Amino acid sequence: MFRPLRERTVRWRPLSGEGLEHLTLAPAASADAIVARSTLIGDRGGIPYGLTYEIRCDAGWHVRS
Repeated sequence: MFRPLRERTVRWRPLSGEGLEHLTLAPAASADAIVARSTLIGDRGGIPYGLTYEIRCDAGWHVRS
């Protein structure tokens, strides 16, 4: 069995090109789920971009939404 998940935030850059991702992984309020929330920013081919996403998993790490 895995130990309980504590909130963790990480950031990284791509190996090539400009960009940055900021991700927070945390237990959901219901405590039987896990939520990953992330924001990405960057520039590809001279075109800037930005996006956010959220992935919700159950306690077994199966994606639910």
